Amino acid sequence: MENKINWKIVRNGLFLIVVVLFLMPILISSIFSFFPINETLYVYLANSLNYAILLTLLIFIYKEPLKKDGKDFLKNWKTYLPKILFNWIRALVFMIFTNLILISFLGNIAENEAQNETLLQNYPIFSVFLMVVIGPFIEELLFRLGFKNAFKNKNVYLFFTAILFGFGHILASFDFSTLEGFLACLPQCLFIIPYSGIGYFLAKTYMDTDNIFSSVTFHSIHNGLAVVISLIGMMLS
Repeated sequence: MENKINWKIVRNGLFLIVVVLFLMPILISSIFSFFPINETLYVYLANSLNYAILLTLLIFIYKEPLKKDGKDFLKNWKTYLPKILFNWIRALVFMIFTNLILISFLGNIAENEAQNETLLQNYPIFSVFLMVVIGPFIEELLFRLGFKNAFKNKNVYLFFTAILFGFGHILASFDFSTLEGFLACLPQCLFIIPYSGIGYFLAKTYMDTDNIFSSVTFHSIHNGLAVVISLIGMMLS
């Protein structure tokens, strides 16, 4: 029977995610630890270097599909936009519903969202650019485009990339330095539900349009709304 999963693509995709989301930031932080600079300058320089390297690497790896999808999106964005907005609205409803339940149960928001709010408060302009422009582009290449040809079954692709997307967002907020810190983070695992829900509809948007810039646009719209809500909350507090 024909193999329905290309494990080589899955392996390469997972390895790239580990490098981009975990190993590269650690390496950049280690390099900058040798320089006597203040925290603000460190945030700007370290993040700028990190994202510059990541963007160069990902654009080089996926230059051909990016070129093809870029031309197609410029030509057909009016056709894709209704599908983008429809999937985004469904994702938004799902995330609001599940987040309300989890917040009432746990008493706090997802740690990833809390970290984003802190960044917005301390570095607003820089953070908005990262969250609305750079972040969505990088994550869609990693979690969606990177696994496009790994699964012949569409539903397997949708659920695999959705869960991986959710897992990636909660794992980044875990404290692995001590056992107590790790155990304290375990309730955060429940937030994989809303994040995976968004990941599912992002992947569905990609499948519905066969264009990675559709899911990038969806992702940017979603993050943009989250940023606006956070900024309003900070101004009113």
